[in-house]
Amino acid sequence: MKIWLTFAFVIFALSLSAQEVVPADTSKSYVTYGPEPSFPGGLEAFYKFVQKELETLDLDGTSSDPAWVKFLVDKDGTIIKVVILESPDKGYENAIRDMFKRMPKWQPARREGEFVISEMTLPIFFN
Repeated sequence: MKIWLTFAFVIFALSLSAQEVVPADTSKSYVTYGPEPSFPGGLEAFYKFVQKELETLDLDGTSSDPAWVKFLVDKDGTIIKVVILESPDKGYENAIRDMFKRMPKWQPARREGEFVISEMTLPIFFN
């Protein structure tokens, strides 16, 4: 039993010393530590924009389940990447992407006084 415990301890100690600590590249981080990006007029205006855009689309039926959308807000407020994380209907995904292409620029996030790229995740409701 002592040999087994000694062996396990040595293996554990070697695995700890073999791990390399790699510093994070904070210049490419999309996490913000200051004011988050904001839609012109705030979140209420964002959802009014979404509702207006969805009314013009011919979507088959409506769903009570939201689509979850992750997107990046660039330093100038432009939406540069849209990823549909979850959607109640695959047919809605292209409509959501098109809506984000027509979206006005956001107020970008700031970190240490400078505009930064940031990530947002929001639900899109269809009813």
